[in-house]
Amino acid sequence: MAKKKSVKELSWFEKTDIAMRLAGIKAIEDHREAGDPLVVWKDGQVCYVPADEADVPDVSDIEELEEAEELLKRNRHRWFGILP
Repeated sequence: MAKKKSVKELSWFEKTDIAMRLAGIKAIEDHREAGDPLVVWKDGQVCYVPADEADVPDVSDIEELEEAEELLKRNRHRWFGILP
């Protein structure tokens, strides 16, 4: 059985993919709490989607999800290695 990777061992692309999906979930949650619609680009125009009807990004395939969420909460810029 392969050893589970740590988030720090993931490629920049893998980290970006996780961060973008988590950001999408956070945006939907924030809009639901505020009762505000999401603004999306669909078929060449701006559309408003009620937050209750928004598709939440699937993160079930992310083995490192808990670790990624914790690292993002603590130190976003260092997680990506952008700053020391």
